[in-house]
Amino acid sequence: KDLRRESVREIVNLTWDRSADEVLKVYKQLI
Repeated sequence: KDLRRESVREIVNLTWDRSADEVLKVYKQLI
């Protein structure tokens, strides 16, 4: 379980780093 949680966190961090700019753009458009 611990290993799975750590791997999930790493994946989430990687995807966030990649899509951070895109998420901010969409967020600004919504506002």
